[in-house]
Amino acid sequence: AGGVESAEDAYRRVLEIDPDYGPAIFNLALLRANLGDAAEAIALYRRAIAVDPNSADAHLNLGLLLRQQGAAADAEAEIRRAVELNPQIANNPAVSSTTTTAAETTTTTRRK
Repeated sequence: AGGVESAEDAYRRVLEIDPDYGPAIFNLALLRANLGDAAEAIALYRRAIAVDPNSADAHLNLGLLLRQQGAAADAEAEIRRAVELNPQIANNPAVSSTTTTAAETTTTTRRK
């Protein structure tokens, strides 16, 4: 736990100096998510996106976390945005297993 606590302290100190330092915000969000603090992690991912709206990783992680929290519509919007920013994200098994594109949805609807 000492390593985690040290990392968290370091990220928070950096953010005291520069509240908009994206890498520290993003890494603190990762850490908080891994510690099970979904609420703070979600807030931090949103803050990271506010600083860098084109961060595909922040959109993806926010979407996956929102999905875990049951916020399906918001989650899918974030994941779609991540794929728009970085199409290779669609190859991520966590994404491709449950997210459909508009074309796939249309195709599925037509088959019914």
